[in-house]
Amino acid sequence: MSEKHYYWLKLPKDFFKRHDTAFLFSLPNGHQIVLFYLELMTESIDHDGELRFSEEVPYSEEMLASITHTDIEIVKTSMKTLQDLKLIEIDENGTIYLKKVKNMVGYETKWAEKKRVYREQKRQSEDNVPNVSAECPEMSDKRKSQSKSKSKRQSKNIKETNVEKNLAEVSPIVEEVLPEDEKMFLEFWEMYPKKVDKKGSFRAFKNIPKLKEVFPGIMAALEIQKQSEQWTKNHGQFIPNPTTYIHQERWLTVSQADEVQAKINETVKQNYQGFLF
Repeated sequence: MSEKHYYWLKLPKDFFKRHDTAFLFSLPNGHQIVLFYLELMTESIDHDGELRFSEEVPYSEEMLASITHTDIEIVKTSMKTLQDLKLIEIDENGTIYLKKVKNMVGYETKWAEKKRVYREQKRQSEDNVPNVSAECPEMSDKRKSQSKSKSKRQSKNIKETNVEKNLAEVSPIVEEVLPEDEKMFLEFWEMYPKKVDKKGSFRAFKNIPKLKEVFPGIMAALEIQKQSEQWTKNHGQFIPNPTTYIHQERWLTVSQADEVQAKINETVKQNYQGFLF
């Protein structure tokens, strides 16, 4: 028999004050939309934020209305709004994916719960027992030796921490004297959504012909491609590795449809400006 797990949803303290939640509350039937969103999250906590009736059958809006006891029209409005706010995504196969849930789930087994309670009770019991034993001289000397060793280790750790602090303080100066191609690569790497083989990507990047001249075009194309259907579907499954992107000069493959979609996304973003993070 498999061990039973207990799951819970760890909502941030400011969940009901966040901009996206505040926007949902401001809509007609906003409280019901927020409640529906919370129900979707709790339904998906044991599947890493994925919500599906079965492997063969995805949830329909009618099914969601039934299991959450929510009016079907509110479900339709909620699903569209939550997608617009990027709080949920729906794959081509119908799987609903709640992006924030994966980092909001806690769980433990029944056996782990019992062990945790036992350890806590044991610790409290030990804390309540007075220490009346006297140390022999040999034990006392041993403890003094251990204390000196501990002090030396702490002193060493403090020195290492100070070195790290000094390096952190001079890092802006180091960044200013980086070669031009490395600066451009770091900007490219920061924007690129798939972080794979950084060293290999840099070797390929700095060998791009006329890099300084084509760099603005690379960044502009990358901004559009990040919003394209090919790169956003299936949680970025089809985003090429950065080395492949560079070697094959994929920035030259931006289509007119990609540019149109990017403009649509920008319009949606502007409409919700002030509400989103």
